[in-house]
Amino acid sequence: RFTNGPAQGSSRFTFSHGEVFGWQMEVSGTREEILQNIVPHEVDHLVRATLVRRPIIRWLDEGCACLSESAALRQQLHKQAQSLNPQSISLAWLTAQNYPAARLQQVELYAAGHAFVEYLLQLNSPATLLELQHHADRLPAAFEELYGFPLEALPARWHEHLQSQTK
Repeated sequence: RFTNGPAQGSSRFTFSHGEVFGWQMEVSGTREEILQNIVPHEVDHLVRATLVRRPIIRWLDEGCACLSESAALRQQLHKQAQSLNPQSISLAWLTAQNYPAARLQQVELYAAGHAFVEYLLQLNSPATLLELQHHADRLPAAFEELYGFPLEALPARWHEHLQSQTK
């Protein structure tokens, strides 16, 4: 739907016995926003679902999808992530499958997810990141195997990396 309101999108699909089906995508916003940001973001979710064939941890799923958005939107997410308090991000947050209820927490989810995914791609290959997405059921152990440090240390390590870049 073309609207003058805020751009947004959602994709729904079902996972069952290693298959993905029942695809539905809804997008709205201006033509430019839909084409530059919303459709690429939502298509990323759909493509990754076919690759992983299981639900993906929320921050990881959204962080990856944000990589396909415009440079301007990614820069906005980067600025939002800079104001995050890494101590406020718990292991429960890092392993959550669902979106947080509050709108502000959802904004933080996108910003932190994008920042963490960018950081993980600096540490290792896209193939390693994709491998991590296959392990939602045992994310902390898989994360440590693939990246060499505990998942709960990710926010602090990312923050240290961010601080070293601004000096």
